[in-house]
Amino acid sequence: MEYVDQLLHTTSASGADIPARRIRAWRDELAHVAVLLSYARHVLSVDIGVMRRAAERAVDNLQSVVEDLPELLAAASIGGGWSLSPDAATTMTPAGQVLEGEADGLLAVHGELARSDIGSIDDIGGLIRELETQLSLVTERWELAEARVRKLQALLVNMYKSGEVAVDDWLR
Repeated sequence: MEYVDQLLHTTSASGADIPARRIRAWRDELAHVAVLLSYARHVLSVDIGVMRRAAERAVDNLQSVVEDLPELLAAASIGGGWSLSPDAATTMTPAGQVLEGEADGLLAVHGELARSDIGSIDDIGGLIRELETQLSLVTERWELAEARVRKLQALLVNMYKSGEVAVDDWLR
C-alpha cells in the first residue's frame, strides 16, 4: 500500500497551476489504483462474509459453508466504484493486471486465510478482526482515490471550459 499512499500524497496538492498533462496522468494513475483497491475491497468483503458464516456454523459443519458459497459471494460483495466502468478506457488495463496479481500487497490477510484453520472458532474470530481492519484501510484509500479522480476530472473540465487547455490537447 506504500505506492497507493505515495500517489495519494503526491496528488493531494492538485490545483489549477498544475499542467493539464500532469493532471491527466495523475487521474489515470488514480483510476488504476482505484481498480486495484476496489478489487481488494471485493475480495476482503467476501472473505469476511465467508468467515462470519463459518463462525455461525458448527465447527464440524464446514461443508454447509462450502455449499453456501454462491449465496455468500453474491451477498457479501461490496462491489466497486465508478472506476470499474467498462467504458472507462483507462481502467481496462489495470483490471487485467489485477488478475495477474498486482493487488496481492493489498490482500495480505486473504493469503493468511488460506493457511488458517477455519475449523477453529478462535482462529475465525481473529481472522474476521484482521480482515475488517484490512478492509477498513483499503476502503479509506479507495474513497480517497475515487474522490481525487473526480476532483482532477473537474479541474480538467474547467480548464477545457475556460479555454486554458484545448479540448483536443488530450490526444497529445
